[in-house]
Amino acid sequence: LNANVIDFDVKTTPQLHYVTRCYNTQGTEDDYGVPSEDGYYKKLATAFRKIVVGRPRLAPFYVDAANGVGAPKIEKLAQHIGSDIIEIMLINDDITTRGKLNYKCGADFVKTEQGLPAGCSIKHGDRAASLDGDADRIVFYYIDEGAI
Repeated sequence: LNANVIDFDVKTTPQLHYVTRCYNTQGTEDDYGVPSEDGYYKKLATAFRKIVVGRPRLAPFYVDAANGVGAPKIEKLAQHIGSDIIEIMLINDDITTRGKLNYKCGADFVKTEQGLPAGCSIKHGDRAASLDGDADRIVFYYIDEGAI
């Protein structure tokens, strides 16, 4: 095989797709962006800031990271967006304890159980999302009159 191998370190699946697309389009008219994790955060944060410009600071948003690779990545994305725009409250972010990945949390758990993930204590009116372990699936939810 005549292939180049590049170690991108630990990434979420969407980050890997982004970096791959950036590398594959470098120097073309379809250049997608800077092929790095920082480039990914900047692209998303810039887009998010554009769609909320002129709005008051958004209510806190809760993210269940399923104790997966998305946990530290969501923290970095939140820093790029800025707490002046929105406060992102991270739950289920234990990426070091064996056996915690997707245990009673994550997108599939919330979808199949129709309940809140472990460690989540959102109240009526709060908005939340749960990722799966590699952060390529997401389920959004809120509490409405005592039900998820």
